[in-house]
Amino acid sequence: MTNTAKATRKTAPRVVTYSRISQDTAGEGKGVARQVEACRDLATSRGWKIAKEYSDNDISAFSGKHRPGYTELMADIAAGLVDVIVVYQSSRIWRDRVERAQAFDVLAEHRIALVATQGSDFDFSTAQGRMLAGIITEFDTAESAVKSERVKAAAAQRRAEGRTNGPPLYGWERHYLMNDEGARVGVIGDVEDKHTADIVREIVDRLLAGDSLAEIARDLTKRGEPTPYEGQANRHAGEHPGRWAASTVRKIALRPQNVSILMHGRQPAGKGSWPALVDEGKHAQVCALLNDKGRTTNYGEHSRRHLLTGSIGECGVCGGALRVQRIGGNSLYSCQEKQCVGRRQSHVDDLVEGVVLERLKRADARAAIVEGERKVDVNPITEQITELQARLDAAAEQYAEGRLSLEMLAKITPRIEQDIAQVQKRLAKAVAKSQRPAVSVDAKSVVKRWGSLTVVEKREVMSALGLVVKIMPTRRGPGFRPEDVAISWSSS
Repeated sequence: MTNTAKATRKTAPRVVTYSRISQDTAGEGKGVARQVEACRDLATSRGWKIAKEYSDNDISAFSGKHRPGYTELMADIAAGLVDVIVVYQSSRIWRDRVERAQAFDVLAEHRIALVATQGSDFDFSTAQGRMLAGIITEFDTAESAVKSERVKAAAAQRRAEGRTNGPPLYGWERHYLMNDEGARVGVIGDVEDKHTADIVREIVDRLLAGDSLAEIARDLTKRGEPTPYEGQANRHAGEHPGRWAASTVRKIALRPQNVSILMHGRQPAGKGSWPALVDEGKHAQVCALLNDKGRTTNYGEHSRRHLLTGSIGECGVCGGALRVQRIGGNSLYSCQEKQCVGRRQSHVDDLVEGVVLERLKRADARAAIVEGERKVDVNPITEQITELQARLDAAAEQYAEGRLSLEMLAKITPRIEQDIAQVQKRLAKAVAKSQRPAVSVDAKSVVKRWGSLTVVEKREVMSALGLVVKIMPTRRGPGFRPEDVAISWSSS
């Protein structure tokens, strides 16, 4: 029995345990399990019966992240359900100063005793006990702060050398420097893993050839190809170690690391030291394709139900894609992003179909349908993006070398990024045009059969003609004005 105030009670103290481990890369919870076992052994040695056990696995106490187990423990203390807390070490329960100070007040109010299997006993009912606890736990906080600084410095050093933080990404493998005993003593760098690198290149090539994300995911799963999450215990919701998802294929295709761009968070941080897996031109094209707001995907089939959703219609104010929404019992085409414009769907569809039918009477229109797929040379556009990205990298390097001030870098970066965004938008339209599928409708009978065509077939025809419909802003009030709908033909 401890010599604390709680232990001198004639009634048995209500004893609980708290265990925490800040990093569990294997996801097995073994570190927490060992702490729990040590706490149980101490309680048994003192003749205590444990009333409840609390734990938090793979959560740092220094980072300030929510700890469900700790929150529940403090709630039970406030409710008067706890007398003694048994921990493995005092550092397992507190690292953050603010959280610790708040907890000290609660523990003092309820006269709690804290007992560590590896450390001292603290009686929070006395000023001396709180003082000793404050001194010891301050060392715990300082230790975490020093470790955090060391980790951040090492990460910054790796970025300066163009190396990634964390394990190698899918498509690469890490080579290590080994000593004579076969132990790792350093990192040589990340090199291409032939098999998974080929899968990355296959994903990009198939997307540019017109395959859907879902189609590629199903095929890779059927073939049993390894996913980026195999062997990982901690995964995002919906990600499966043996099954490819469309979202996974998309992530792989869009990664800036594919063209050897080092990332710090979500921002480019210079050139990486690993080999690129994908040609820069192809990377720019696939990014433009997947980031096209008007792109129809297998998990967005609703856009195929309407004539102008997808890549055919756009907002005449911001250039965004259109969507259909119900307002006051009416279906309206409206701007998908900012709702800049809105127009009655039935009125717009009638107008557009009338214009398309007139256009189809011309011989060159029927020839365009027969022509089907068009190939557009996107190389000049991708070269422009590569040049702009090189300018952005050069500015970052000049800043790193001290030849450019932070103020100048802050002015240059947004301007170049805006230029890149504009060129990428042009590229998205060019890629979409180059991938128009061959039309399944007979060109000779399209006018006669128009009324019986499905929405998908009508969209095929309009896409082959290069139809672009812009919903323009108009005056408020009832009535539909055809002049507020701008119709053009990119193939004319």
